[in-house]
Amino acid sequence: MARPLTIGYDATAAVTQQAGIGRYARELLLALQALDTGDEYRLPHSRVDNPVSLPSLGPRFTWQPLPVSDRFLNAFWQRLRLPIPIELRTGRLDVFHCPDFSLAPSRAPAVVTIHDLAFEVVPRLGFPSLAVYLHTIVPRVVARATAVIVTSQNTKEDVLERLRVREDKIHVIPEGASSSFSPVRDAEDGRVRERLGIPGPFILTVGTIEPRKNFERLLEAFARIKQRGRDHYLVLVGRRGWMYDPVFERHQSLGLGDSVMFLDGVSDMELEALYRQAEITVYPALYEGFGLPALEAMASGSPLACSGNSALGELVGGAADTFDPWDIEDITETIDALLLSDSRRRALHKLGPERAAAFSWKNAAISTTKLYHHVASS
Repeated sequence: MARPLTIGYDATAAVTQQAGIGRYARELLLALQALDTGDEYRLPHSRVDNPVSLPSLGPRFTWQPLPVSDRFLNAFWQRLRLPIPIELRTGRLDVFHCPDFSLAPSRAPAVVTIHDLAFEVVPRLGFPSLAVYLHTIVPRVVARATAVIVTSQNTKEDVLERLRVREDKIHVIPEGASSSFSPVRDAEDGRVRERLGIPGPFILTVGTIEPRKNFERLLEAFARIKQRGRDHYLVLVGRRGWMYDPVFERHQSLGLGDSVMFLDGVSDMELEALYRQAEITVYPALYEGFGLPALEAMASGSPLACSGNSALGELVGGAADTFDPWDIEDITETIDALLLSDSRRRALHKLGPERAAAFSWKNAAISTTKLYHHVASS
């Protein structure tokens, strides 16, 4: 048996980000904790005034808050490139992993997770200063890391094409859906819907409100569907991210009024219930490195219509109806056809969980642990 390791894991995203990369960082930690490897983890993270609720991980995992903000650490380590190693806080490490694009200086072999290259592939859809920042640091981080985790084959191909690194350095380890996302309805589901004030049948979409999620085109498609006499509501679950004003302006200009509901601050339990209660889920993203909401919808048995590009086509296989996210007419027709077909919705309700079962956080944790040991022994 391989000797136990002391692993550093940058937990900043886990404590500062509710969705997206923050969810990835927390779910992977929980799955690593469930593996009886004997490895010990040091979890340094920046100071945050209102942290996301931290999981209870047991004695092998030690939270190590740093007395400064995430912004300060980025300036300190990434912009100024001061070579002060993380080991001054964690002690000696066998391997150090950052699950969020960047890497603090470390004396140990380093692993970094690159979730996507949206800042290179579709830079106009990102927050400008963040795109510039990632364009600057990610090539440097990938060059310095001993191993790079990506969550899809599509992102691996993007990294190989645009960052010019050795293929054997890139490891595809897909994300998973939490086991709490299930097609089995809960007695509380209906009460959740009532509590959130959803008055009728609804289409669900989930994601941070920002340009890459393509909610403007979704609103256009929904308006066309309403003109055909459909009585559904559109429920958009997601916080405001950046460059979100055009979404709300489009909602107003289309005159959609109360037929669109914007829900922020939905709990995990409420989100699970919404997936199960929705007539269908739509995920219209213009580019994704993985697409966790699409996987969660499939795991919940929610009939899914989503973009067929980037990593999404790879993720859903034949367990969703796909469309061209740049083409409003294609979005409209795909959604409307699914709303009108009971048999297709029943088929996707069955196919979704079967497809989602191929992606689990347990598998992600097993593959990540093997990589840690490989990197530490290299």
